[in-house]
Amino acid sequence: MALKLNCLENLTAIGIGIGACALAPFDAGLTAGAVIGGSGLFARIRENMRKVGLDDKAAIERMQRAILREWDHWQATPEHRDAVAEADAAMTRSLPQVMMTREELAATATKSPDVAYPSAAAREVVDRLAMHDPAFAVPAAEGAEPPLARAFALAVIERALRAAKEDKDYATLLTLDIAIELGRAIAETLQAIDELGAKIDAGFAAVRESLGGEFERISVQALRGAVARFVVFKPDANMSEVVDAVEEFVPQYEELRARVAALEANDNRLKGAQQAAQQALEQGDLDAARRHLAEAADIQVDRLAEPVRQTAATIDELARADLLALDWQSADANWSRASAMLAPFDRAGAEALEAFAARELQLHGERFVRAPSLSAAIRRWRGLVMAAFARGDEAFWAVTQNNLGIALETQAGRVGGEEGLALRGQAVEAYRAALEVYGQAEKPADWAMAQNNLANALQSQGELTGGEAGLALGTQAIEAYRATLTVYTEDAMPSQWAMTQNNLGNALQRQGERMSGEAGPALLVQAVEAYYAALTVYTAAAEPAKWAMTQNNLGAALRKQGGLAQGEVRLAFLARAVEAYRAALAVYTEAATPADWARTQNNLAIALQRQGEHTADEAGLGLLAQAEDAYRAALTVHTEDAMPAQWALTQNNLGAVLQVRGQRTGAGAGLALLRQAIEAYRAALTVRSEEAMPAFWAMTMENVGLCHERIADRTLSPLGELRAAEEALVGALRVYTPQHMGRYHDKATASLARIRTKIAALER
Repeated sequence: MALKLNCLENLTAIGIGIGACALAPFDAGLTAGAVIGGSGLFARIRENMRKVGLDDKAAIERMQRAILREWDHWQATPEHRDAVAEADAAMTRSLPQVMMTREELAATATKSPDVAYPSAAAREVVDRLAMHDPAFAVPAAEGAEPPLARAFALAVIERALRAAKEDKDYATLLTLDIAIELGRAIAETLQAIDELGAKIDAGFAAVRESLGGEFERISVQALRGAVARFVVFKPDANMSEVVDAVEEFVPQYEELRARVAALEANDNRLKGAQQAAQQALEQGDLDAARRHLAEAADIQVDRLAEPVRQTAATIDELARADLLALDWQSADANWSRASAMLAPFDRAGAEALEAFAARELQLHGERFVRAPSLSAAIRRWRGLVMAAFARGDEAFWAVTQNNLGIALETQAGRVGGEEGLALRGQAVEAYRAALEVYGQAEKPADWAMAQNNLANALQSQGELTGGEAGLALGTQAIEAYRATLTVYTEDAMPSQWAMTQNNLGNALQRQGERMSGEAGPALLVQAVEAYYAALTVYTAAAEPAKWAMTQNNLGAALRKQGGLAQGEVRLAFLARAVEAYRAALAVYTEAATPADWARTQNNLAIALQRQGEHTADEAGLGLLAQAEDAYRAALTVHTEDAMPAQWALTQNNLGAVLQVRGQRTGAGAGLALLRQAIEAYRAALTVRSEEAMPAFWAMTMENVGLCHERIADRTLSPLGELRAAEEALVGALRVYTPQHMGRYHDKATASLARIRTKIAALER
């Protein structure tokens, strides 16, 4: 039974340490005057201090300074400062509602003998605070770090208690109160002990009479201990209930005694557990005896598990060697063997190995473009998700769902098509599942990470989904990025903030391209704003690669804006796009980053071409010539052998700029440019075949036909060129059907009719 040490409240001066200070906002200065639990303790203490000539104000200030020393180191980081501000406001609101009475405060010293008084009392107060505000709650996962708000409250309240307890002037007022309270508590305790002892004696006598001859088989100490435990547990029990309880105790005692005696204690750890179980039985404590037997069983299992762990570690090393040798199948099989061996003995170790294997196989699949390796990783992540769900481990379940989403999204990029779209949908589900556990208030960093991953998956899914469904997914992606930015702030997490701004810009740009009316241009404006925001953190000096990436993305958005504008506004947007691409090329070089350099050269060429097409006279021709140079530069990296799809695209773009230049250039020079355009188009057609890429093939064939028509208009013998133009347009119309490509069909049909009219005129 707990001692009623009412004097503990005076002893610790909780009225001054917590009640007086009330943890008012620190930046406004601490104020005294609060009351504990509705009592007038603090006012009485101040009055008593003044009566004996003590400076109550100075004493309070000393204690406040002690509390402030605990506060000082909580100003180290913005994260700490935010947590303290939140905790301070909540504590100021809730402390008056959770203050303990003197009796409750005294009980903290007896309820937790393993924890020193100030710590135990502080923990009790903070646990009560947690009932009003989850920011102070104990972490759900065993061994997890407490929330910053809880850690701060524990530290500051304990410091307040300790400061009051150790103040020399204040302590002088408590001497008489302490003696009186202790004396009363001791008297109450002695009386309770006498009453309890008498009841135990009576119960033991009744049990002895009831057991008769069986009494001799069990030690007196064990029986007396069993009686005492039952009486303490159920103080209102009558003698009949005591006898019944002990009669149930006897067979359990004998069974446990036999098990303890049979234990093969062949090392010091087992001997210690056996001796502890025997001592517990002699005290009549069956529960403690069972705990010590369970401890012995754990020791025996651990002994059996050790060679298994060593074997599993050897197989793990073999798996790692297999992966280094690029034999992912053997690595996968060996990791499966090792984790299956470990599982019966060490579940946590088996799961850790499974997670490691999943990550390694996933990285292998990403690095070497191995879809089966990624599938093996996904299988493992799914297994870990199911295991975490089965045992109710929410924290591990959320982490594994997030990892599963990443693997699914990576695999989606490898397989493409409908399968890739389905995998992206599964990734979205996995991230949403993780967000069911990650609360923004409780786990802001994990929540923001999962939100960002969700946004990426939604963005990819939306780009591959047509119609209204695709637009809806794009809108969800934008919302998820904006949600992420409520945690990834520029001040607290500048790098993550900038990356999310860049990703948001990409999502806004894609959405703007797909939306008609005024909505599309408005989204492009927001995309440009997001890229410029990212560039306030991504500078050429500090983050050159990310700066160049964002400049390239900015150029694309500005180019799209130019395509939607008219006149001088269009040219201004295109000029800014060219500037952004050239900025990126200050970082991207052909030698160091050939793929990025070639892609940006192609983008620069497109912007220069559009600029040249809308600029008159020699200035326009100069811009078109620069576009041609940029396309030809890209082709030094986009080669037919290494990158056939990009090579064909760039050849097609080169043909387009040569065609425009040829149409605007007179005499023989213009004819030469048009013939070069046909060569570039026909080069693209070696990859863009009618069978493999019919739509692109038809567009390029149409351009070939138009070039032949322009050449015919400038030559003295045009019939051959017109026949070639007719043949190209007829080919394009095999793909341009009225049902599927109506607009292209109508345009090509009109061009073919015009060309045939010219042929007919020449043949008359």
